[in-house]
Amino acid sequence: MSEQGPPPVPGARSDEERERARLEREARRAGRDDGRDGDDGNGVFDREIPTGKPPRAPRSYGHGRNVVARRIVAVILLVIVGLGVWFLVSLFQPGKGEGSGNVTVTVPTGASVGQIGDILRRRA
Repeated sequence: MSEQGPPPVPGARSDEERERARLEREARRAGRDDGRDGDDGNGVFDREIPTGKPPRAPRSYGHGRNVVARRIVAVILLVIVGLGVWFLVSLFQPGKGEGSGNVTVTVPTGASVGQIGDILRRRA
């Protein structure tokens, strides 16, 4: 029996290729540039070009529904608060003052609420 080890794998890298790849990995990890442009002559670049920005963290899709639900609730609350403010301003009409003087108005018998309102508006 021979102690040569397993047979070579077809398409496997040579010892030189493995060593070059190891050195490139070390250089990338250390943030150094070994002067190569990343082109092995086959038109394929084996190195990413740095963009100057740090890589973005992967997006978490588990909380997407919660974010949408919170935004919907926030919009609904803003609408409710806005309607409440509008109602209070309409009800109290700030800046109109307390009024002054007396006005006498005669309301005809059988007048509807709308007709009474029209009479009061004309006299004010």
